[in-house]
Amino acid sequence: PRPPGEPYSVHRFVADALRTMRDVRAREPRASFVVCGGTHYYVQGLLFGSGEMAGDGDDAATGQNNHELAASLRQEGESLHDALCRIDPEMGRRWHPNDVQRIERCLASYARTGARPSEQAASSTQEPAFRDEVISGGTPPLVIAVDTDDRDALESAHRARATKMVEKGLLREVAAYARAGVSPFLARAIGYHEFAPLVADPEEHAALLANTLTPHGREALEELVRNTRRYALQQQQWLRNRFLGRYGGLLRPCFVRVDSGPGAKAAAAAVVRRFAVATPPRITNESLPSGARLMVPDGAAPAARNVDTEVRRCDACQMSLCGLAQWQAHVASRKHRNVLRRHEERKQRPASRGGLGQDGRQQPAQ
Repeated sequence: PRPPGEPYSVHRFVADALRTMRDVRAREPRASFVVCGGTHYYVQGLLFGSGEMAGDGDDAATGQNNHELAASLRQEGESLHDALCRIDPEMGRRWHPNDVQRIERCLASYARTGARPSEQAASSTQEPAFRDEVISGGTPPLVIAVDTDDRDALESAHRARATKMVEKGLLREVAAYARAGVSPFLARAIGYHEFAPLVADPEEHAALLANTLTPHGREALEELVRNTRRYALQQQQWLRNRFLGRYGGLLRPCFVRVDSGPGAKAAAAAVVRRFAVATPPRITNESLPSGARLMVPDGAAPAARNVDTEVRRCDACQMSLCGLAQWQAHVASRKHRNVLRRHEERKQRPASRGGLGQDGRQQPAQ
């Protein structure tokens, strides 16, 4: 096992996974594999690989390498995002300044290759295909995603997860790692950075060691719930807009959605059994158990390759949104309207200096 805080990239994950699969298949040629957990980006790297991970380095470069390479491109007084905007304005507009990992990945790619990441992406014309290693007897892999459209259920699940993390000793773990010193990668991790600032206060630190929540600790717990919810929603959007947008045609016969909830494990197990016994393995909505369905229904046209991926920036909410659908939903959201209202209430400057329009974008000075 790797020590906590050691950088781990998608390329290292893919290299480790493929090495294990080859070792097992050398002993058992008919072996099948179950990959459980991880982010969609890691799963995508294992299933498809190639240009989708440009910027992580084909040499299985670690996150620490990316961090050092990105930092080497900064000029005095520049943030990482400033450096990216100077080197590659298109990518600078695409990523939010707080999206440090993606910004570092872009800068590290430029440092290695001398080519702008946006140019690399534009020149990539390779059609998507499964890796040979994940194809078994010509059969594509079964992919299962646990998902839900019930926001209330999702909120309850996130709160229960955060509470369980605390019950299992999260606070003591944070206190121990913070005192020992951790890498900047662990410091950004959800579940760590919400509580880490409390370590500097002796009373709060003592409470963390006792795994006890103080009033400040409860505030950090609420922040953990909010950050978990935000990250989960980002994963949902990425899965539906980017992942299926590129790979929907390939995934049509083998990508199953299981509704989250008490019956999710049983439904997923039933899907696996159905896939394992079918000859040839094929899944239809009619053959799936209750609570499961194909992500790309039979008869549906493959997702278009030219999915709208333009990134639009909302200056009011400090958010970057990918695609017109996300942008329209955000502009119509209550959160966005409330932010605009607060801006108007705080605004005490002449109209000639410009301001925020109804769509949240900065308006030019008159």
